[in-house]
Amino acid sequence: MTDPVLAHALDRQPQLIEDLKRLVACPSVGADPAMAQGMEDARQLVEARLNAIGFRDVQRLTPADGGGQPAIFAQRLDESGKPTILVYAHYDVQPSDPVDKWDTPPFEAVEREGRLYGRGISDDKGPMMIALDTLAAFVAVEGRLPVNVKLLIEGEEETGSPSLPGILETHRDLLAADAVLSADGARWRPDLVALNVGSRGNTGFEMRVQTAGRDLHSGRYGGIVANPLHVLASLVASLHDAQGAIRASGFYDGVADPTPTERAEIAAIPYDEDDTFAAIAAKPHGEAGYSTLERLWMRPTLDVNGLWGG
Repeated sequence: MTDPVLAHALDRQPQLIEDLKRLVACPSVGADPAMAQGMEDARQLVEARLNAIGFRDVQRLTPADGGGQPAIFAQRLDESGKPTILVYAHYDVQPSDPVDKWDTPPFEAVEREGRLYGRGISDDKGPMMIALDTLAAFVAVEGRLPVNVKLLIEGEEETGSPSLPGILETHRDLLAADAVLSADGARWRPDLVALNVGSRGNTGFEMRVQTAGRDLHSGRYGGIVANPLHVLASLVASLHDAQGAIRASGFYDGVADPTPTERAEIAAIPYDEDDTFAAIAAKPHGEAGYSTLERLWMRPTLDVNGLWGG
């Protein structure tokens, strides 16, 4: 027997795609002030969808100083005594540059060979709309949600969420919940349903190397003053050994190895390593003694996101 809520959601798939196309058409690039209207258009579309579903208290949240891109809040507290889940998503997207690398206009969702192409479809407009349509299906079929739900859909995720701490602090009572579900990101693979229950944390830093008080001409000073790019390259190369293990002192302190049970469960997941690396024209590399999925999901990494100088 097909679950009626699921059946309703699947029947609405064509309309979901049309709604997604309209949202993708909003150039909601939060990092670009020239795209301010695209951000506002995206907010209005999301708010209209929330009102149509029957969410209540739809409002825009900002930090106490009122700055930054506003986040959208809404809630349905249908089940007194049951848990409250805060669903997180974001309506802003990455810039589309370089535009000449696109086969089709970035802010026009185009269907091709069973896929949709357009800026922000995977991150995060598609996943966000799927989450909203799932909630809408419960309301349409059963008249209510099985648990209490609050929504926080922010507009600065692609710029590091600078206003989010202030929003959480200013509106802490409104946003209080028993659990948080992130509707941000793509599925791991299309043929396997997955629920991510943990994630590696993230931190970063910028390192600067300077070996002289001003720019130097290589013809006049080469060979007598250390080249800062050479020094930087040496420092970066020293972070890992030849097998990919991290050599930075203390980096693995407190990192727990996967348990035998966890390793067995990971090994049991249908996964073709050869296909994965063939698709990106690369070869496996990383910390010895761990499988690819263990490195990906269970082990910390130390990566360089950019090098520049002169």
